Amino acid sequence: MPDFSRLYTSSTTAWPGSFVWDDDTGSGSGGGDAGGDGGDSGNGGEGGSATQTADDQLGPAGQAALHREREARKAAEKRAKDAEALADKQGTERLEAERDQAKQDAEDARKEADSAKLDALRIKVGAAFGLPEEFIDRLKGETQAELKKDAEKVAMALGASKGGFDGGTRGSGGNQDADMNATIRRLAGRG
Repeated sequence: MPDFSRLYTSSTTAWPGSFVWDDDTGSGSGGGDAGGDGGDSGNGGEGGSATQTADDQLGPAGQAALHREREARKAAEKRAKDAEALADKQGTERLEAERDQAKQDAEDARKEADSAKLDALRIKVGAAFGLPEEFIDRLKGETQAELKKDAEKVAMALGASKGGFDGGTRGSGGNQDADMNATIRRLAGRG
């Protein structure tokens, strides 16, 4: 049975799973795949280095081709890594932009809701003070108390009743006669 204690994986080989015999006989490498039949038995050695690798067996043209392939692989891996980083960055930027847009939309919706609530409150307060529609829109204030204070001022200036749009009796400006005949007699000066 062979002694496998001297077998180690080559760190310079281009093929994963290639093995190099560490002995002084110059038996060469026992290449091949790690899961297969173990490759061939080597080239029998030519008295060269005991740690001769698969790269050394290729010759200058093969080694140059192998070197070019390794450099191309490194460059391709770098491009792939750079592309992945760029995609991550762009994805992050896109998500941040969507988040910012969602925040802005939420803020706009909140402002619109607040404005609608204030308009409803303005109408309610203006109606309570009997203000005409064209004056209700002019009420100033951000709270119900502020709106009521302004509505009082406007109502006093207009002489509006506090009963609503048409909630109270209108002032007649003086005596109220019991019937129409009494009013006519009074205006005619007869009674």
